Amino acid sequence: MRSISVIICTRKRADSLRETLRVLAAADRTGIAVEVLVVDNSPGDRSTKNVVESFTESLSSVYLVEPRPGKSYALNRALDAGPKGDIIAILDDDMSPEPQWFQGVFAISDRWPDKGFFTGRSYLIWPEGPVPKWARHPSLTGWAFSVMGGGSEDRCCRAGRWFSGN
Repeated sequence: MRSISVIICTRKRADSLRETLRVLAAADRTGIAVEVLVVDNSPGDRSTKNVVESFTESLSSVYLVEPRPGKSYALNRALDAGPKGDIIAILDDDMSPEPQWFQGVFAISDRWPDKGFFTGRSYLIWPEGPVPKWARHPSLTGWAFSVMGGGSEDRCCRAGRWFSGN
């Protein structure tokens, strides 16, 4: 059986984290052992721990705490914990992957076995209510919100360029 460890760093965003974990728990995990490591970057905030514990029956999860603020500290805390997956994936606490996301991660790694880093297409889903005019400007979506299109074909990142944060 293939395996994947998903790292999610969070800081005082229990409601958003709950939605991300709900989507992961409902996703197609056929033939894949999934481990989710949630790193709480806001110690003392019990709501994050409560959210992670509410998914223990539907999603294998590990709750970790990193008291130093900053995503890099939180990511390193998860890596130091020893993720068990053949693949390590990183998601933000406000992402809602597609139902076939786990299958897609393995499909692209199979297509590109000599590569070690992948990213994918992302879309903005705005909450209810008005969206500020500046936020809808097409030239901002790439760098301000890490929204990348790029078509439906796989492609390598050119030298001197970088991947989206998603």
